[in-house]
Amino acid sequence: MSQIMRRRVHFGEMEFPADPDHLVLHQAMLAQLIDESYDWEK
Repeated sequence: MSQIMRRRVHFGEMEFPADPDHLVLHQAMLAQLIDESYDWEK
């Protein structure tokens, strides 16, 4: 997933984020899944 974002940076479509974790698509959702706070009822 991060490869897609790194390609976007490489081709000038976006700036490199200050936090490299933001290179991972759906990073916020994945973090919620890991800490078990994701709302499966949404």
